[in-house]
Amino acid sequence: MRAWLDAIRPELILIEGPSDAESLIPVLTDPESEPPIAILAYSTDSQPQSCMWPFVRYSPEYEALRWAREYRVKAAFVDWPSRTALGAARQASAGARTALSAHGPEAPPEPPADEAVRGSDPARPPIPDPPPADSENRHQALADRFGLRHFNEFWDAWFETPSYNPARFREAMNAFADYIAPATDRDPESALRDRVMAEAIEAAIQAGTAPDRIVAVLGAAHVAAIVRGDPRVDSPLPPPVPSALAVVPYSYPRLSESSGYGAGNRAPWYYERVYQNALDFNQASLVVLIEFASSMHLRGFAVSLADVIEAYRLGVTLAGLRGKSAPGADELAEAACAAITRGEQTPIREFLAPLMIGRRVGRLGSAAGRNSLQREFAEGLRKFGFPQRDEMETVTLRLADSTQSAASLFLHRLRVAEVPYAGYAGSQSVVSKGKQAEDEAGGYGALTRVREHWEVQWTPATEVALAERVIYGESFAEVCERKLNEAIQEAKHAAQATRLLVDAVLTEAMKATARSLDAAERLSSTDEDVGSLSQAARTLAGLKSFGTSRPQLTQLAGTVDRLLVGTFTRATLRLPLSLLGDSEATAPARQAMVILQELALVQPGLDRAAWFASLRDIAGDESIEPTAAGTAAALLYMARESTDEQLRALLDRRLCDTVTPARSADFLAGFFSVNALVLLKNRDIVAALSAFLSGLGADAFRDTLPALRRAFSVLGSSERRFLLEHLLALHGSTAKAETAQVLTAPDKATLSDLGKTLSDALEDLNDLL
Repeated sequence: MRAWLDAIRPELILIEGPSDAESLIPVLTDPESEPPIAILAYSTDSQPQSCMWPFVRYSPEYEALRWAREYRVKAAFVDWPSRTALGAARQASAGARTALSAHGPEAPPEPPADEAVRGSDPARPPIPDPPPADSENRHQALADRFGLRHFNEFWDAWFETPSYNPARFREAMNAFADYIAPATDRDPESALRDRVMAEAIEAAIQAGTAPDRIVAVLGAAHVAAIVRGDPRVDSPLPPPVPSALAVVPYSYPRLSESSGYGAGNRAPWYYERVYQNALDFNQASLVVLIEFASSMHLRGFAVSLADVIEAYRLGVTLAGLRGKSAPGADELAEAACAAITRGEQTPIREFLAPLMIGRRVGRLGSAAGRNSLQREFAEGLRKFGFPQRDEMETVTLRLADSTQSAASLFLHRLRVAEVPYAGYAGSQSVVSKGKQAEDEAGGYGALTRVREHWEVQWTPATEVALAERVIYGESFAEVCERKLNEAIQEAKHAAQATRLLVDAVLTEAMKATARSLDAAERLSSTDEDVGSLSQAARTLAGLKSFGTSRPQLTQLAGTVDRLLVGTFTRATLRLPLSLLGDSEATAPARQAMVILQELALVQPGLDRAAWFASLRDIAGDESIEPTAAGTAAALLYMARESTDEQLRALLDRRLCDTVTPARSADFLAGFFSVNALVLLKNRDIVAALSAFLSGLGADAFRDTLPALRRAFSVLGSSERRFLLEHLLALHGSTAKAETAQVLTAPDKATLSDLGKTLSDALEDLNDLL
């Protein structure tokens, strides 16, 4: 590209890019900027959406922009505006959703023809003619035509590694594009963009610039369409979307095709090495092999300089055998596998491939105007030492330290603002153990932690979010206030409101704290979901106990206390009605009952008498689901609100049902679910259990066995030992054993037939093998 521009010395350079982004060209070419960087367009209406145009150091567009700056030549973008690109993407997304709902998922379209990249030059590759009828196979057909394994190998052999002169390279590229993207196969969007760019070139000529003084740097498929003179579509442009523009950092991992980027390449960092070594693939390959060997050596592998030299020689030999002028990415990987890793593919996949992709994240120069959130984010990373790399890293914060506590506030604000940078990874003492399911970033446990683990990773999506979130405020504190207020307005249950209350406390959002308290009080008065009320009460209890160090709660302590009492009382009153139904339907209410019991025992000011009275009614009510009744009975006994005599009387009554013994078994399941070890230490409980089981007839025992199995499945070795000791004490070691006939004659016959069928099937399988 630079050689071509040096030869032409144009007066105007027109580049494929959003035409409304011309004002960003000085930012893109600022000497202080370090690619990869990208033009970001993001919607400013109520529908979040964005498009990006990334540039690397060796992009032909970027090289042309830098040449224009260096020689003070006018440069402009000529593709359709970014707002139109957003409109096209929105239109396509809506069409895809409509098609998906009507016809189901379809195969993804073939990616567009590769953009023109830096050149070099032997003879023009003979493009096969005519092209195959199936356009999706054109890329692979080229590789097959020249005896190569895949299209990337063809691209390296004919366009990357050779040493073209500029004119011949342009000729070869146009021939390639004419084959890959023929006029009969242009999609409507590409055809529209062909028209837009052709009209921009014509407008420049009409403005007085001679055609031979203009250089247009466009994608090869667009050039082929314009040179062919394809008929111009007269369709209207997609409706524009209100948008804004910015220049943001980008990263090599996101630029690689392995990340799903359609126009990406396999090894961005490797090709930068080629660029830095004056397009010498041999030198760049040697540099990469040396760095790979060094990386392997640091990981404990035995790698010598002789291995590197042998790998380099093998790569050059492979390239020669395949008709290439220099080794490319394929030869590099194969040679390293043979000579350095001794045939092991894992180091190639885990170390060499990421090395060739690279980790680089771009940096913007001082000319880039950054919004307040971008500046606050950058300052937060610098202040707390968080990385800005496109790879996952784990950081641990000790919240007793004021600086690390401030870092926690920063990360929680990013979380609530929905800026994708940090994900909460738990508060366990050892990171590798993994967080528990209930250990979430927000919620009632957030205020009790002494440490937090976070997984942090910068991605281009981080910059997109920083640009988009500025519509909510000039600081993360303001963004959190508005985001929380939006969520508070949409909350439907008390638990949601109190969860938002915790987020408001964690992010020190004063206004949202007061509003979430109001919402929690309003919703708890109408919430009929006992599970939601119990979770709300637990969260409020956590705020009451551990929120005194939070500045925004000191003046609201009375409100929190009053709301806790009211929410607990409403949950107590609504609990019995929530326990009418089967075991599955009442499971959330049973869990709520355990939560409310914990609160009643530890929180002063709650009406314990009313709570325990409610538990007694539940335990004795035959209309209540028996598992829940058993849970209530155990909770009463564990809280010493039921004497041994009262518990024995209750068990005798609840376990005397010989008509529907499964209900008694379900009662036992709920009873043992609380703390079976403590319960089975009581001999009266074991005696009632023994009497119930002894009173069952053989048929009833068989019918009840599944429910009994569920009830006793919670017993561990210690519980079984206590149960056995009490049974021996009650019946004596010489008690007569009676065996119930669990399997009847028809049952045995069925099992015998099943066993014969399985035996025949296994014999057939052995014959096949």
